[in-house]
Amino acid sequence: MRLMLLLTVMAVAVPDRQPVGPAPMSTKPQDRILGLWFYENRAIGQVAPPNRIDLGIQFLPEGETVFMVNGKPSPQDGLTAKVVIDWTQNPVAIDFIPKRGGHKMLGILKLEGDNLIMAIRTNEGPRPTNFTSTDMLVGQCRRVK
Repeated sequence: MRLMLLLTVMAVAVPDRQPVGPAPMSTKPQDRILGLWFYENRAIGQVAPPNRIDLGIQFLPEGETVFMVNGKPSPQDGLTAKVVIDWTQNPVAIDFIPKRGGHKMLGILKLEGDNLIMAIRTNEGPRPTNFTSTDMLVGQCRRVK
């Protein structure tokens, strides 16, 4: 009986402590894509070696992206845009609505850890269905830590 009473008192009196250490990384894809990504490979229609110009894209929590050239924002580019991502589609659908105006660019993406692959239709054609078509921009990016 005393043991039961002791266990009951301890269960009520001992505070519930939060685990010590960093918070776990979000498993939601809309959170995992946030941040700065640099292109490792990019080409029209196929993956190719990178140029000497460092290109990147930053995904912001407000549903916007900023295109980066050599570490500086490049707002004149079509990828500085409002972005809409539909994570329920397979492959995942991504739409860029350029801040500078112009037509909506339709694309698809694949997010695997710190690797991001995007295929974006830069003309007004239909959304890509794969990452190998010859008439779109395909980019492989790595997260900047």
